Amino acid sequence: MGHIGSIRAKYLNDVAARDVLKKQLAVAIYLIDRLAFRAGYEKIVFSGEDSTCFQYTTDVDVSVGKAIRQLHCGKSKTDKGI
Repeated sequence: MGHIGSIRAKYLNDVAARDVLKKQLAVAIYLIDRLAFRAGYEKIVFSGEDSTCFQYTTDVDVSVGKAIRQLHCGKSKTDKGI
């Protein structure tokens, strides 16, 4: 397994961690790695150059989806960015 493979194995393992900070970091790395998100990218729905609406949706690994739901639970609307 190369360097990238070992990094991916580590963050996929950390997605199930009890430590919230470790779980958050693992989810963030997953999103950056697998979905090509970049830090600070806030618009998921936006108008493109030709004013065509663009909405980004995708499937994620089951364990990552579960971690996102766990991290999201109990947050106020302002914490969620809603």
